Amino acid sequence: MPVESVRKYKYGFVLMDNYSRASWVLLLRAKSDAPTECEKWVNLMENRANKKVRTVMFDNAKELVAGRMRELRDERCNTYSPSSNGVATNGTRVMLQDSGLPPRFWAGAIAVFMYLRNRTPAATNEGMSSSIG
Repeated sequence: MPVESVRKYKYGFVLMDNYSRASWVLLLRAKSDAPTECEKWVNLMENRANKKVRTVMFDNAKELVAGRMRELRDERCNTYSPSSNGVATNGTRVMLQDSGLPPRFWAGAIAVFMYLRNRTPAATNEGMSSSIG
């Protein structure tokens, strides 16, 4: 069972730009919120970048194959693919352990982790940092 955050979130939906490796997390109170929140995020990114989101890849979770998500979807990952969210999960876990904060602070920790990750040049993104997020 997921740990509820201070603000009552239970899930984090990790999104990553395949080119720049910039990442975002959408905090969700229920898995059924994923399509609506993803659509809001897509609209925000399209407005900021003045470009269309071409492809959305995700696992086969039933909450992710509804509405606009289905229209955006071009490819699907394996049923379970921890590689896309493993970095965020591990980074968040380490931050909480090192700080001594209880697990209910995971939402704040993952937001800070993503903020720092997007501003740290790395070999995987050829020294780029996110200009969108």
